[in-house]
Amino acid sequence: SGKNLNLLYDKNSVYEVREEDKTVLRSMFAGAVNIIDGKISVTSHIDINGDVDVSTGNLNFDGCITIKGTIQEGFSVQATGDIEILSDFGISGAKEIISTNGSVYIKGGVAGQNKTQIKAAKDVFTKFADFATIECEGSLHFGYYCMNSMLKACEIIMDSSNGQIFGGNAIAEARVICPIIGSEMEKRTIVTVLGFDRKRFQDRLHETEQAINDLKAMQKTLADKIKQAPPATDKMELVDMSEKLRKSRTDLKDLENQ
Repeated sequence: SGKNLNLLYDKNSVYEVREEDKTVLRSMFAGAVNIIDGKISVTSHIDINGDVDVSTGNLNFDGCITIKGTIQEGFSVQATGDIEILSDFGISGAKEIISTNGSVYIKGGVAGQNKTQIKAAKDVFTKFADFATIECEGSLHFGYYCMNSMLKACEIIMDSSNGQIFGGNAIAEARVICPIIGSEMEKRTIVTVLGFDRKRFQDRLHETEQAINDLKAMQKTLADKIKQAPPATDKMELVDMSEKLRKSRTDLKDLENQ
């Protein structure tokens, strides 16, 4: 008769259950499966070693994404966490890059070709942008220049001492920091600073404080339930509570960083 081998897996992200006559491994949360030295684990971060193209398809991931290459023309990437694009050449003609809860980091620049849309719940960092649409709720940083693009952010910051915004439309809630705005040789440049909305800020602060208090109360309740759960408690129920506790900790960290 054959000999059963021990299953190697990360007990913080994977658990085993018996189904009929077989053992099944299940993830405790949504993520990417990794197998390192024969050990199975699930993480909330994925690495793409090359480009996002026909070999990967469009990406939509619950977590963070690091792309070692670029995003080819017409392809999209969406993630709940941070998105990093590490190609020295940046992106050209990508369709969409969306981080619903995090930031977007582009090592190179954005050649939008009037096709590219970038949205982030927090910040966006890129060396340059041309013919692109970029929106974020935090700070929008450029290394060198922005040309003929549509920009919207809490603040827009040109990091270079001789950086320039020319052409397009830039809308900031708080401020725009840029050494040179506009050019006689380019299209009209429109820059709008909406100004500080004290009531909106106070309302947002109150909502954030309430959300933090609610999450802390939920964490205590879940931790107590897990700690006091009797031995006969269904394993799936425990895993579900553990996942809710893990997610609440991540949400709390995000709120406290706002």
